[in-house]
Amino acid sequence: MFYTTICVYLLVVLSLSRLNADESSGDAVFAVDLLSFGSSQYYISIDIGESGQSFTLQVALATNWLWIPNQNCACEGRNSIFVADSSSSYTGTQDKYTISYAIGSIQGVRSYEKFFLNQAEMPNIAFLLCQNKEQLYHMASDGVLGLGYPQDPENSQNFLVQMQQKGLINEKIFGIYIPHNKNKDQTGKIHFGGYSEDIASEGKTVIKAYTDKGLWTVKANYIGFGNKYFSVKPNVHLDTGTNVIKGQKKVVNEIRKYLKTTQSCYYDNFFYCECTEESVLLFPKFSFDIDGVYMEIAPENYLEFENGKCKVLIQSWEGEDWVFGVPFFKEFYSVFSVENSEIYLYKQVGESTFMSYSNEIFIICGIFFVLILQYRGVPGWKNNALNAGYQLLARS
Repeated sequence: MFYTTICVYLLVVLSLSRLNADESSGDAVFAVDLLSFGSSQYYISIDIGESGQSFTLQVALATNWLWIPNQNCACEGRNSIFVADSSSSYTGTQDKYTISYAIGSIQGVRSYEKFFLNQAEMPNIAFLLCQNKEQLYHMASDGVLGLGYPQDPENSQNFLVQMQQKGLINEKIFGIYIPHNKNKDQTGKIHFGGYSEDIASEGKTVIKAYTDKGLWTVKANYIGFGNKYFSVKPNVHLDTGTNVIKGQKKVVNEIRKYLKTTQSCYYDNFFYCECTEESVLLFPKFSFDIDGVYMEIAPENYLEFENGKCKVLIQSWEGEDWVFGVPFFKEFYSVFSVENSEIYLYKQVGESTFMSYSNEIFIICGIFFVLILQYRGVPGWKNNALNAGYQLLARS
């Protein structure tokens, strides 16, 4: 019983220490919690202005602007609003901008204010103070943090670029971790100025990014679903601000037909299939080829289980391009390098960090048992073995 207790203790302590650690690729790296509304919209929390007004910002890669609503915003469903008069550090301009999304748009004026991220002060950050918001009914956060590719990296409103210009980070690089659905009890992370070496533990795939439109775009050689492959070569835009996979209507219709051959599926404002939490794993995988590298998205990441049915998060639209949203990021820890115009993808293991260190734990336990045998029979042998085990744990 003593042996088992000590081994379990080592397993728990080492796993928790690794879970709490956040080793990064450099010194000037900001690791910020990436929280979610219903596992579909991912946001960070940030404080703005001298008075420390708090906002939630949805992270999106389809825009370069950070925007928040002002106190007079004609915004449906608005949450927190920015009161400029209460902050002495606010500076406004007359420069007006419009940002259009696939659905909806916002209008705002270029402004400057002090931001606080993880208690670090960032003075004079450029952002849009939103005056009007249209057709963004689905949006749960207060505003948006745009991390699209900065088309003018030296003179940009892009938040990442401004962080580097103010000396807060060394490199224009960021990593986005949205937990795999098998790890959905974990907290997502966004790393500014680098990436997490703990999360990036699997094989690295380097993908060339096409950034001429200010988007993070890659080239796919085909799209696949189960054993069916479609000879399309679309541009694929990666975007955390989109909660589904969006694709060409003719291909998505074929995917739905394929599902109907093996599942009981129907359309009710969204495409659903009957399922259980266990049967989700039996659905086909969504696959694609980028730069000659075969990749796939597991069904548990493109299906959303609710009340005995699964919402299929693969939608059609009129465009020829595809958008890989949240389901893609649940499959891959994604690191975006502005300097190199590259994206580094790390396959998520789909299991808890607690279990991923099992081999290491078994080795430690094995050595620990040797220590027990060595000290056994000596007066105070249990304490001696335990102290040796602590030293071993400290060095691991």
